[in-house]
Amino acid sequence: MPIGRAIFGSILILFASFSFIARSQAEVKPSFKPGMWEFHQVSHGSGGRTVDLKKCTDPWKDMQAANAKMKKRGCEISPTTQSGNVYHFSATCPMPDGTKGTSTTDLTYESDSAYTAKIASSPELVEMTGSSKLEITAKRTGDCP
Repeated sequence: MPIGRAIFGSILILFASFSFIARSQAEVKPSFKPGMWEFHQVSHGSGGRTVDLKKCTDPWKDMQAANAKMKKRGCEISPTTQSGNVYHFSATCPMPDGTKGTSTTDLTYESDSAYTAKIASSPELVEMTGSSKLEITAKRTGDCP
């Protein structure tokens, strides 16, 4: 699997799951500044890889777009729970073979310009994410060019 697809898949699952926070009136959501962001992903299992990606983005817009894609696939997003600055959520998605794949995320909000996330995926989602366990560090590095 191409590395770009693996990081895109894992970020898509993270954003789709995290976008639930933005939809829920009962939950507090952290805010992220748009701009140039760096993503550092470490994959554990199935050959473990490290991938770095720089992207000029608005994280909330990305999260909303990812949520729409996941909804089209029939995915269900769990309610988000918060403990201090850690947000926990999961997604369950139907797979082509009729099974369901799950992904759970613990996102640690550091500031409006930084967060880390630990994502664990069931075996059914490993093909999409490229790994059963991922760690993503995201940091805003400035304004877009």
